[in-house]
Amino acid sequence: MVINVWASWCPPCQKELPAFQRLSERAAGQLQVLGVNSRDTRSAAQSIGEDFGIRFPILVDQGEALQRELERMFFPMTIFVDADGRIRHIDASGALDDAQLSKLVRQHLGLAVPA
Repeated sequence: MVINVWASWCPPCQKELPAFQRLSERAAGQLQVLGVNSRDTRSAAQSIGEDFGIRFPILVDQGEALQRELERMFFPMTIFVDADGRIRHIDASGALDDAQLSKLVRQHLGLAVPA
């Protein structure tokens, strides 16, 4: 699983959302992409999701429970989780593109997903 933690008011988050949608499409059947919207209302999260054509599941975490549990308050943040539910890597390097996502998925989850 690849979890993208984002907020509607975060420009790098908005920049990378389409790459996560494309990853979701290219990796269908191999891995699940999940969005976690934080520090937003449900309507703001839904609006951005619709604006960017996001079709992968998005959860709204208004209380920042996930970030607090991880002790990481970064935006955007990407979490790579293996089939056993273990976090293999957390990336907070900024907006990721298709090539970076494919490389990180290969590196941390061992899956080859075309860029």
